[in-house]
Amino acid sequence: MNIFPRAAVASLLLAAPVCAQEPETVTTAILSYAPAPLPPDFSAFFKTGESVFRFQPSPSNLGVPVVYTGLRRFVLRASEAEFGLPPEELQLKPPLAFVDLPQKSDLVLILAVPGDDGEVRLGAYNISSDSLREGDYRVFNFSSKAVSVILGDQKFTVAPRKDKVVKDSKWHGETLALPLRIATVVNREVTPVYSSFWEHYPMRRNILFMFDGRHPTEPIVFSSFDAGTPPKTEAAQ
Repeated sequence: MNIFPRAAVASLLLAAPVCAQEPETVTTAILSYAPAPLPPDFSAFFKTGESVFRFQPSPSNLGVPVVYTGLRRFVLRASEAEFGLPPEELQLKPPLAFVDLPQKSDLVLILAVPGDDGEVRLGAYNISSDSLREGDYRVFNFSSKAVSVILGDQKFTVAPRKDKVVKDSKWHGETLALPLRIATVVNREVTPVYSSFWEHYPMRRNILFMFDGRHPTEPIVFSSFDAGTPPKTEAAQ
């Protein structure tokens, strides 16, 4: 069952701006992630420079960063051969999905989310080294409820289908055991759902995804990944 209704997908993913007359180009690196399994028949490709790669986001990891050089509008197509078509023929074949990438970012996270209509929608998020420092967290809430979180001394709430960057100067220097408490918020009623200690490493650039659990005793589940060190590109030059 698709846990991401069409309206929810639309509100989560970034809207793509209207293209300018002169297409913008970017150089960056991309990581990809699928918060939910994509359709079994989903097969997509993208072009960077003169090379074409298969686009394979996974729900289990962020994969390896791929250096991307090309149009700011990141486009997925159904086959590698489509990228070799003449421009007039290519215009007749709509892409599988597209999203405009952030400018001057050395690393971009692309989320691929299945919609109720069977299509896959993309969102692009700047996770560059200057916006998400070592020791910081970017929290994405893919659950159906607002989530209240206490992590160490930081307390914050993330609405459904929203995300938030969380920072603390204490997190940049040493390994810590941080108290982690998670609660759901429905009609201002706060219900604790998780309490433990979180092992924090100052060298990690943390990306945290929260989802609805599959059992009433576990209403919220989460996955954590390290965005790693962006590969050297000319993105910020």
